[in-house]
Amino acid sequence: ATAETLFSISKTFYDQLEAIKQKLLTLLNIIKSMDKIKIWAKAIQDYEGYYPPGEKFAIGSRSWRNRNPGNLKASNYVKGDLGAIGVDEKNFAVFETYEKGFWALNQFLKDAAQKKLRSYHILPNGQEYDCTLLQFFNLYAPSSDHNEPNAYCLYVAKKIGVDPTTKIKDLV
Repeated sequence: ATAETLFSISKTFYDQLEAIKQKLLTLLNIIKSMDKIKIWAKAIQDYEGYYPPGEKFAIGSRSWRNRNPGNLKASNYVKGDLGAIGVDEKNFAVFETYEKGFWALNQFLKDAAQKKLRSYHILPNGQEYDCTLLQFFNLYAPSSDHNEPNAYCLYVAKKIGVDPTTKIKDLV
């Protein structure tokens, strides 16, 4: 084999390796973003208090009873797109299983971060904005519903390993 042939073969091999490397990096980025969403969802579940029946709650916490680890409120989106099967007396969604409720919370977070939910990227005056984690919790768990969005945000931000001013679009 001539030097030119060997060079051509090695260049082709190198190009194929480079293409594989790029595909692996893309896949790794997808996996990393899935992990952030899952950690974000788990932190919300912890903060919401997902407890089975026991000392703390005789009949289990609301999120446990409703199989709704994020305590998502019922809406057409939550019922239609996220698969809630019912609503409790306080307008929290009910899911068929914990797995379906946890999937719904993950999907809700992805949709909010990817600007698919109007409230999380368009202000009441119609201006578009990049929602921060703190702004997210001011909408997701407003103080008008007897929540503490600042404390909620700080808890979740610490669990995810980001600053409260992180744009939620950067979590996917």
